[in-house]
Amino acid sequence: MKKVVAITQCFQCGSWVCIEKVLDRLSDLGYKVTVVGLGKTQECNSKFVYYTIPYLAFNKYGDITCKSPVLSLLWNLPLILGGLLLIAIQGPKAIVYNGLATSLVMAPLARLRGCKNIIMYHSFINPAETFTTKVLRFLGTFTQLTVVNSKGSKENIACVIDSNKIIINEHYADDFFFAEGTSTGGNAGTEHNGTLTILYVGRIDEDKLCLPLIEAAEKMGDDSRFRFIFAGAGSGQAKVKTLAERWENVTYLGYISNRAELKKLYKKANVLWSFADVTYLGLPAIEALACGTPIIVPKYAAIMGNRKPIELGLVPESVGWVIDTNSEDEIINLLIRLQQNGISRDMQERCVGYAKEKYSSANIQKTVEEIHGILVD
Repeated sequence: MKKVVAITQCFQCGSWVCIEKVLDRLSDLGYKVTVVGLGKTQECNSKFVYYTIPYLAFNKYGDITCKSPVLSLLWNLPLILGGLLLIAIQGPKAIVYNGLATSLVMAPLARLRGCKNIIMYHSFINPAETFTTKVLRFLGTFTQLTVVNSKGSKENIACVIDSNKIIINEHYADDFFFAEGTSTGGNAGTEHNGTLTILYVGRIDEDKLCLPLIEAAEKMGDDSRFRFIFAGAGSGQAKVKTLAERWENVTYLGYISNRAELKKLYKKANVLWSFADVTYLGLPAIEALACGTPIIVPKYAAIMGNRKPIELGLVPESVGWVIDTNSEDEIINLLIRLQQNGISRDMQERCVGYAKEKYSSANIQKTVEEIHGILVD
């Protein structure tokens, strides 16, 4: 049986969720998947073997890795050393990396062991011609394939990776989220005698542009017409916990990885506040659409230190709203308008239809075929 080792600096992050889906398909093709990661796992895939290194929670403290390449290297050093040890012992066919921080450091050594290097890239780097970029470009020659989640990511990473080695694997919603069932009836219009339920799922920090929603919850938490639910973890979770203790209409659920629980939340909500990169929606937004829940997305991309506007076509008016997070009045006025008007059944059906058209599981098949092709060479 051919072996594949996956290297990840986090388990409680959207990038790992996307990688895990690809690895699951590879496992079905007969590959033995071993995962090496920092921190605690949530739900383990029974098809994988896991080796975890106790560590600080990435979704709370991991933004330090965005500050500089040196800090990123220091953060990931235990993972790099542990991963290289496992590679030396097992001699796998391929290594699948979560991001550049570990991949480009480990790739040259992994090639000496005869491994193929596959990068799963869901981030952003400064394409300026610097010494660091030149080093990354050299290290990038040791990789065989880089999988990104949008055309924007492909254009960005092409400054250090040969574009012929890059493929796009767009986010998709599992069939599970499209299936009927587990609905509480919450997203069939407003609930609880006209209460509008606003849900947020994801990392709770400035990077994901959810702080304006937290501020809205602070101002509107005592208004029984609104209910705010937060599911996730991050540097801003302490404030959400405080609001949940203060206001009955604010709820903090912590990090949730169970898909059945997530589906219940999406269907319970009237609307999901989410996030996007410049050219693609975040995974929670796609899953919510599959459940028939409209989305509110900030007009600026969720990229630390880079507030480019998103492509407006990502959120058609038929399935949601794009909001200026710099305008508190615009946020509050939108929520009041949604509470007064409710969410129509037609809009919910359009959300499902749009998700089926753009974000079905067919998106992953080409990626799996490309990776399988690399591995059988």
